[in-house]
Amino acid sequence: MATNNMTVFSEFEARSMSFIFGDGDVYNIQCVGKVENEANIRNIVKNCRGSVAKKRTRPTGEGTLKVTAHMPYECYVRLHDMQREELASGVYAYGQSSLHPEVCVTADIFDEDDNEKLKAWPRCTISTGANQTIENGGDEVAEVELEIGYMPDKYNEGFYEALAANLSSEIKSQWMNAFTPDLVRASDDGGDDGGDDEPEVEYVEVDKTAAGYSSKNPHDEGWYERSGEEGSYTYELSADTEVNNEKTYYEPATPSV
Repeated sequence: MATNNMTVFSEFEARSMSFIFGDGDVYNIQCVGKVENEANIRNIVKNCRGSVAKKRTRPTGEGTLKVTAHMPYECYVRLHDMQREELASGVYAYGQSSLHPEVCVTADIFDEDDNEKLKAWPRCTISTGANQTIENGGDEVAEVELEIGYMPDKYNEGFYEALAANLSSEIKSQWMNAFTPDLVRASDDGGDDGGDDEPEVEYVEVDKTAAGYSSKNPHDEGWYERSGEEGSYTYELSADTEVNNEKTYYEPATPSV
C-alpha cells in the first residue's frame, strides 16, 4: 500500500552506497561520511510587452554528487582508471591514459525514525582528479572525498528515489546492487505498485512563426521531435542547436498564463 502524500521523510543517515560498474562488479561501501546532491536546472522566461508573463523551471538531468567515505582501494583505483596492463602486478598509475569510467551509484538512506529511502544515479563519472589528504598526527583518519558528475539516462532522468515501503520486493531486492533504469519502469509483470498511473504528458506543436524563433536553440528550449504513428507517437528531446524549418517541433502542454 502506497504511503499518503502527507508522509514526511527527513534524510538523516546514509548507511551504505554501491558503485556498480558496467561489467557487473559491485563495490558496497558501509562507512559513508556525507552525501550531497545538487541537480542542475534551466530557467525559462516568457516576456510579454516588457513584463514577465510566464516562468518555467526545467531540470537538465545533470548534476553533482559529493561523497565522503572510506572505500575499498580497488574501487578507488577503478573509479579513476589507474589500472595498467604494462605495469607490474600491484602497481597502479594515474595520468593522461586514465579515462574515468561511467558507473551507477546507489544509496540506502534512513530518516530519524528508521524509515528507509533508496536512491540511484544511473550514469555517473568522477569529475575531479585523484586526490588524497595525509595529516601526520591527526586525530581522525581522513575520508576519501569524491565529486561525481551525473548525466541523464536514456529516459532523460538524472536520478531516482523511492520510499522502500512503496516498492515491490523485486525492485527493492535489486536496487542497491543491480539498479538499471529499466528495473523501475512500470510494466504489467512487475515494477508497478498498483497505484494510479502517472498522467500522460500532452505535447503541442511549437509556433515557429513567433517573432525571433529563428534565433532559438531547439535543444536548449526543450523542444521535442515526434516519431511513430497516430496512437503510438513517441517524443524525443531534439538534438538540434538551430531551428530546422523542415521540422515540426513539440513541447509539453502547459497552462497558459
